[in-house]
Amino acid sequence: MAISFPSNPTVGQQYTASNITWEWNGSSWASLPPSSGIGLTNLSVTQSAVGTAALSYDNSSGAFSYTPPDLSSYLTSESDTLSSVTGRGATTNTNLTFGGGLNVSGISTFQNAFFINPSSNTPATLQVETGAAGVGNTIRSSNSLDLRTNGSAFSVNLGITSAILAGGTGASQYTTLYGQGSEKLETTTSGVKITGESKSDSITLEGRSFSISPSGSQDVTFQNTFTGGSIVQRAAGDVRITSYQGSILLKTNTSTVTTGGLSLYYATGQAAEVTRLTTTSNGVDINGNLNVSSNITVGSGQSFGSSTGSAAVYYGDGSNLTGVGGGGGLSSRSVVTATTGSVSVGATTNLNITGFKSYGLLKIGTSAASWVRLYVDDTSRTSDANRSYLEDPLPGSGLIAEARSVSSGSNNFIMTPGIVGWNNDSTPGSTIYLSVTNNETSSSAITVDLTVVKLED
Repeated sequence: MAISFPSNPTVGQQYTASNITWEWNGSSWASLPPSSGIGLTNLSVTQSAVGTAALSYDNSSGAFSYTPPDLSSYLTSESDTLSSVTGRGATTNTNLTFGGGLNVSGISTFQNAFFINPSSNTPATLQVETGAAGVGNTIRSSNSLDLRTNGSAFSVNLGITSAILAGGTGASQYTTLYGQGSEKLETTTSGVKITGESKSDSITLEGRSFSISPSGSQDVTFQNTFTGGSIVQRAAGDVRITSYQGSILLKTNTSTVTTGGLSLYYATGQAAEVTRLTTTSNGVDINGNLNVSSNITVGSGQSFGSSTGSAAVYYGDGSNLTGVGGGGGLSSRSVVTATTGSVSVGATTNLNITGFKSYGLLKIGTSAASWVRLYVDDTSRTSDANRSYLEDPLPGSGLIAEARSVSSGSNNFIMTPGIVGWNNDSTPGSTIYLSVTNNETSSSAITVDLTVVKLED
């Protein structure tokens, strides 16, 4: 039934229609509770214990009382088992959640991934156990088997003292093998690092060098245990090649190399490396002195030098060596040489050449524009180090000879007359002491050749 409320009411104005009183609250008409009886705010519901279903109302208090029905007689016990459930259907699309363990006695097939998702603070363990001692466990794949974590390291324990530790992906990826509680093999960004002894029937290196860096004072040994030979890199720097039951053979592969031989070098530094002995198709070439503490034996019908047909020792020009093979003679001239490292423009460096205790100096040859000075000993060379080429040396200064060139390239200086040089060490030796200044327009390594005649043994 429509109610015709007064128009333009004021706040608090009341209007009664059909025994219901309404009041204007400023925005709408709201009904007021009756002056007697029960209002809406007095209504309540009380639930009783399970029993006979009933719903009652108290018109004095406005309370409803509800009694729910007893359904216990309708409940039955669950007789299904996992076997009867799976017997009705072997597959399901519903996720299965286990609050305890999952024991599988046969072979389980997972067509896709098998996930273990533990809570954030609980580590997950996929454990494979055998029931009998001595029975091994196998994780097998008919194709490739990929063991990984999502970018983090994982480990495989192989007993108490052995393990495999694998890294993640990208630059941090690595794999480490442990034995007896310590690291034995580790993959790195450049290859493989082995700690301890490594044994192999053979090792093939393709296009790479083989480098071993010992720690501390340890030696590195390459040893053939069958014959007893070894190559030892001493921690101090020496390399020793030893054969206890046979010869030491250093040779090229003649089946693939048509020319070439073996060369032996002497060097106090890489830049000062000088070839001293080279094998050739005719024999051996020696660059420098040959010092023999015992006899030189020449086979029957063989000789040194240009003469042939007799068991004697000769100089290169065919003259007899003094006291050997009959007939005496003087020493022949020879060339002794050495090369500096790289010398800056205008800089001076010291250079030692192995010559003789005393000698006749005939020529000085240089491979570049330079100022070369020869001294009797190192002390004299040091004392004369600050002298300009425009100054004359002092008498008795220990200077034997000097030669200076400013023309770029090789130069040759003839000593006329010849000069006598000698070694003034406390125990006379064969060292010739030189100072070399670079007069070129760029840095250069300078070779100095001295043509000399031996005067003293």
